[in-house]
Amino acid sequence: MNTAPEQAIKHYLNEYDRVAKQLAGHELPWLQQTKKETLAAFTAQGFPTTRHEDWKYTNIAPITKLNFQIAQPKLNGALTNTAITRFLPAELPHYRLVFVDGYFVAELSNINNLTPGATIINLAQALTDNNTIVNNYLNKLAAPNAHAFKQLNTLFMQDGAVIHLAANTQLRQPIYLLFINTEQQSNQMNSIRNLLIAEENSQATIIENYVYLTPNNYFNNPLTEIFLNKQANISHYKLQQESKQAFHIGTVDVQQQEHSQFTSYSFALGGALVRSDTHVDLAAEQAACTLNGLYFASGQQHIDHHTNINHSKPHGTSKEYYKGVLTDRARAVFNGKVWVAPGALKTNAQQTNKNLLLSSEAEIDTKPQLEIYADDVQCTHGAAVGQLDEDALFYLRARGINDAQARSMLIYAFIQELFVQIPLLPLRQQLQNSLSNFLPAQLVLGEQL
Repeated sequence: MNTAPEQAIKHYLNEYDRVAKQLAGHELPWLQQTKKETLAAFTAQGFPTTRHEDWKYTNIAPITKLNFQIAQPKLNGALTNTAITRFLPAELPHYRLVFVDGYFVAELSNINNLTPGATIINLAQALTDNNTIVNNYLNKLAAPNAHAFKQLNTLFMQDGAVIHLAANTQLRQPIYLLFINTEQQSNQMNSIRNLLIAEENSQATIIENYVYLTPNNYFNNPLTEIFLNKQANISHYKLQQESKQAFHIGTVDVQQQEHSQFTSYSFALGGALVRSDTHVDLAAEQAACTLNGLYFASGQQHIDHHTNINHSKPHGTSKEYYKGVLTDRARAVFNGKVWVAPGALKTNAQQTNKNLLLSSEAEIDTKPQLEIYADDVQCTHGAAVGQLDEDALFYLRARGINDAQARSMLIYAFIQELFVQIPLLPLRQQLQNSLSNFLPAQLVLGEQL
């Protein structure tokens, strides 16, 4: 272990001592026991390095060299409902929880006229109330050998959303979770923890959106746990639109029961160094999941996606489709692993990763994986890396389209396959607008997604 990680471990141990009694749930014995065990594991294990296989292509030194501190609750009078409108999809009715610098802001949130059977509350309040649901489910998907950032999230969890859908509850409006970073403090860290429990035959759409007001080097470290019981159907969107000076290490952990359906849409646009982990456990027969993702990196951005789908029982289905667009000196990583347990017969798993490099200096490390311990399965995986087709560019230029427009049209053609799968049209439009904001000046998507 070198000096920098040792200093980082010492810093976060000191930071935990400083803020432990200020964090939500600090008086709950069961939560303190969890944190005690996590603290011991973090101290012994430390931070991952490029010598660890899962972090081989992502060097976290830029994070460990900075002494991030937990943000303190403060008044945010400058933010109004009108001010946050630009972060919300137009003409899309929704329930909303808003978090500013990691803390819930009731004045900006809206959970009025909530469908009977649905409970939406912020985590800090749920812990204050010693909510039984939180006690039963929080941190139940965390493995003992979880990496350091998941451990830090458990230690420092400030706030987040707790969503519980009773049996047969079906929400017509999506739940929009908006996380705004104002960077009113230097080197600020936000540890968001979200918890979603979908009981039998329930259905909902959840949207997580991470945005910023000031382009500074803050650090978001969110973790979302999702439990789907029998025949539950959850669509989950994660929109990462951080400052290009910021850091984002995020995790989504999912456990599915019989005949449940989980659909994920991941969009990573911002951040200097980004790592996004998605773990899905198909823990019962006939469970199905779909993971779709798009990442766009420019400048010197580094965006890393790791997905892990465990087919633990027979007759499971998974489909995974990630696309990346990289330009300038950006770098991306895709590591997708499908694991089929012994006895998980009739598994059907498909995994695809495609990447478009717009610069000779852009780089992608892609590693699709299959690990199969059962017979009678259908599993496929593949990856592709390429550049814009020169013949297609020539074809468009020969018809009077200038170079920038021609390139934009071909990029649009490459990514639109994922956008058209989004059933919420206002959200699709919002994502198009967001993507345009993150594109280099010479690239403008003129088409409507």
